[in-house]
Amino acid sequence: MAIVGSPDSDDRRQGDTYRLTQDEIASFRRDGYVHLKGVMSPEEMNEIEGVYERFLRGESTSSARTSTT
Repeated sequence: MAIVGSPDSDDRRQGDTYRLTQDEIASFRRDGYVHLKGVMSPEEMNEIEGVYERFLRGESTSSARTSTT
């Protein structure tokens, strides 16, 4: 995890690394989650949208089945 000073900085996402502010870290520790703007590009969001919608509807996204017996 890297830390950067400004949440509006364009250099927050660098490959697989996303830079967090001290406020975001504190928010996560306090609330258990944090909204990170720009973590995913619009192209990445479009790519997962269908899978996410199926997940929200409770539909399986995998052909693997789990036994409950």
